[in-house]
Amino acid sequence: MPALALRLPAAERGRWLDEVYALLPQLKTMRKRPGGVSGGQGKMVALGRALMVARTALLLDEPFQGFAPALALDYARTLGELRRSRPDLAILVTESTPALLDAIVGEALQIEHGAIT
Repeated sequence: MPALALRLPAAERGRWLDEVYALLPQLKTMRKRPGGVSGGQGKMVALGRALMVARTALLLDEPFQGFAPALALDYARTLGELRRSRPDLAILVTESTPALLDAIVGEALQIEHGAIT
């Protein structure tokens, strides 16, 4: 939907969709499914939608919230792969479980009670 809203040409939409499917292959198997996905699947769909139009920056707010621990680790690995495959993409993540960010971050800032620690 975001790519259509931005009126990206079909060839460019196809190229970006191929990249999203390479990163999140489970989305390709879900593409024909009617609406209604689980919480974790919904987060993957949201990431796929964002990646269709993210060219310079991607903002993720608590991306691991609601994931079972094993799925959170898989999602963290996926975000780490995104970081490696798209070094030109700035990824800003807010997360209350910083250990999940180890595979993703280049630099981490911790904010406690409004102050960077």
